[in-house]
Amino acid sequence: MTSALSNPNSYPPETSIVVENVTKTFSLRYHRTFKQVTVAKFRGQKTKDDFNAVDDVSFTVKQGESIGLMGLNGSGKSTLLTLINGTMKPDSGQVLTRGRIAGLIATGAGFHPQLSGRDNIYLNAAVFGLTEEETKDRFDDIA
Repeated sequence: MTSALSNPNSYPPETSIVVENVTKTFSLRYHRTFKQVTVAKFRGQKTKDDFNAVDDVSFTVKQGESIGLMGLNGSGKSTLLTLINGTMKPDSGQVLTRGRIAGLIATGAGFHPQLSGRDNIYLNAAVFGLTEEETKDRFDDIA
């Protein structure tokens, strides 16, 4: 379940993301049609395998912290980001968020090579939902 932090007293106010015992399972299906599944079951063949893309993961991110997810292809990085972002729901455990959350999936994501550093800051701040005035106020800290 993804939600705003429901009980502010249960987590310190500087907590932005709480991932508690999160698991997400997917099924790998070997047959596409009803006929193929029926024949496979009749023959005693497997029709699918379940696998945990994310298995009992827990961590906390404080306000202002940045984290990086690294791993081999298929290790669950993008799945975990989509759970935090709220696009998918975990099968078990919970994901709690406070404030704006943005996942950058690739190195250099969000930076346009033809823009100046200053313009990239304003562009990315807009993606995060900041107004131009808010960006001006925070520019030195960001830079």
